[in-house]
Amino acid sequence: HLIVSTPGIMCGKPCIAGRRLQAELIASFIKSGYTIEEVIDEYPGLTREQIKACVKYQSSSGKD
Repeated sequence: HLIVSTPGIMCGKPCIAGRRLQAELIASFIKSGYTIEEVIDEYPGLTREQIKACVKYQSSSGKD
């Protein structure tokens, strides 16, 4: 799984697996008009798949 919620880590908010980086934050960059490449430049080490998973998670959670 690319997006996980773990009690005690980031208050249990959905994050990218293995990182303390909230899915909502990454999805908000894309929603604001950033490209995937710009997000990767800002957060080196993220993959296109992780970013897409954040966007998909946010849209499926109804938090658009």
